[in-house]
Amino acid sequence: MRVQTIVVMALAFLPQQGPVEQTSPGTRDPAALVESFDGIGVGFDGPQGKYEGRNPSDNSLAVGPNHIVQTINSRLAVFTKKGRQFDVTGKVLYGPVNTNTIFAGLHGPCDARNNGDAVVRYDQLADRWLVTMPIFSRIPLSEVGERPPLKDAAPPGQLASPGQASAPGPAAAPPSNPPPPPPPPQGRGQRGQPPAPGQPPPPPPPPSTYGMCYAISVGPDPLGAYYRYAFERPLFPDYPRPAVWIDGYYNPTSSSDNRISETVATQKHACVVDRAKMLKGQPASEQCIVVLNVNFLNNADIDGRQVPPDGAPNLMMAAGGTQLDKIFEANTIDVWQFHVDWKNPANTRLVGPEKIPVAPYHYLCDGQLTNCVPQPGTDRALDAQGDKIMSRVVYRKVADRGSPAREAIVATHSVNTAAGGGGVRWYEFRIDKARKVSLRDRSLREHRHRLLVRRHAELRRPAVCRPGAWRSARRARPARNGPRRGGSRADHHDALGGLHDDRDGSLRRLHDLVRRRLSEEGGRQLFDEDRRIPHAAVRRFTSLTDPVLEAGQSTAAGVRARSAARASPRNSRIEWL
Repeated sequence: MRVQTIVVMALAFLPQQGPVEQTSPGTRDPAALVESFDGIGVGFDGPQGKYEGRNPSDNSLAVGPNHIVQTINSRLAVFTKKGRQFDVTGKVLYGPVNTNTIFAGLHGPCDARNNGDAVVRYDQLADRWLVTMPIFSRIPLSEVGERPPLKDAAPPGQLASPGQASAPGPAAAPPSNPPPPPPPPQGRGQRGQPPAPGQPPPPPPPPSTYGMCYAISVGPDPLGAYYRYAFERPLFPDYPRPAVWIDGYYNPTSSSDNRISETVATQKHACVVDRAKMLKGQPASEQCIVVLNVNFLNNADIDGRQVPPDGAPNLMMAAGGTQLDKIFEANTIDVWQFHVDWKNPANTRLVGPEKIPVAPYHYLCDGQLTNCVPQPGTDRALDAQGDKIMSRVVYRKVADRGSPAREAIVATHSVNTAAGGGGVRWYEFRIDKARKVSLRDRSLREHRHRLLVRRHAELRRPAVCRPGAWRSARRARPARNGPRRGGSRADHHDALGGLHDDRDGSLRRLHDLVRRRLSEEGGRQLFDEDRRIPHAAVRRFTSLTDPVLEAGQSTAAGVRARSAARASPRNSRIEWL
């Protein structure tokens, strides 16, 4: 295991917030609500019974061409998405089930141990579903068993040693009708918490380890077959946040919420697994680097189908400051370049951090585990997570007609505001040809021309909408109601992979309007607060932003997945805006 030591210094002086803070609402109309349905939560009932939940909610959601998949703690459910395959959105097809149902029949810890903090992603580049599940409970090495030499792949289900490939075995689908999961134990769960005051520390555990489980679907059906992989993680694998990149699935974790030692405040694990081999169902390996004394890490996650240049390193970000050292303020964002070499792992390295200057900020509520955000109807406050750059950190490559392609990253986090309470700070970073990252824009505004947000209580997650010409689908598709114009019609993809018929011409009119606006603004800013696309036209293209916004999607598109966030077990509500 390789360790890279990073020291974060306290800032002697931080000026007050500048004009990046928005103090009044914009004048544009709110996005129209297109779909709304109940997600996993208290009172949720599906084919596998009722949901029995716990806190924190640790929820994730991803969307493919015909399905929506949601994970909440240690439970998973699959819903319909209106389009070519289903007539309605939000009908539950499967669940709630234990997340480790995806690994049924694999044997080993991923099959035997269910766990929370699972995350689902839809890899739109490959049309595959990715599910990651950490194993928080210690796995005795005696249970792991004797493993083959490092040069050979660990057999299916057995945890591969660090640096060893994991063999997935035959692809398998989750059982069609698993039994309802039992109620989970109550409490916050294992997150490196110290013993209660006055209690002696627990006895040292026997030689043991942790694990990280990956499942990658064989195709676009989340109820179809998956290749399953199991890897040892010697460090506690909390808060995984997988990201899709051309050369791997990047999956950073955090080893503790508490100080590691007198000299080490935090210990993060920057990891990547071989995406190319996983997509083929071949034995694949995971590479990890330990990073000390930095905040929670998030890797750039691709939106759209325009990909970075071959060999481009993944970009990894974290907020400045160190909560465990009571450094709650900063005026930089840390950026690393993550170079992975699958042929010679000795060449894999992190370069950085480069500290990108930004307007000064103070963590909302001084960071995580502070329970300071009020919610109506209860005295129970919510956890702010203000010390983190929020997942996802979104990469987008935009190639406008007649202009050189440009690469951008959008990131958000929750900060204190001059008016009191919390605000959402967002940044747009640009990447030049030398892969150098620089700040292009920043704001505390709720909405801007290239930012679409998803809300979990006070938490925001971004996606990038391409300003510029609307583009038709890459191929003609048969008309549903008979041939038209030579047997095909113009369809347009939305962020969920669905198709929109433009036979009434409204999309073309919207296209023309966007081009006129771009011309007026010199191609730099799509719309200001007082100028907007006709709402009736936009409504046809609104959709959920979590997976990907295809080239040319509506600037008014968005989503709110209103759940109870980290402190309340209420039912989640998924709304498409």
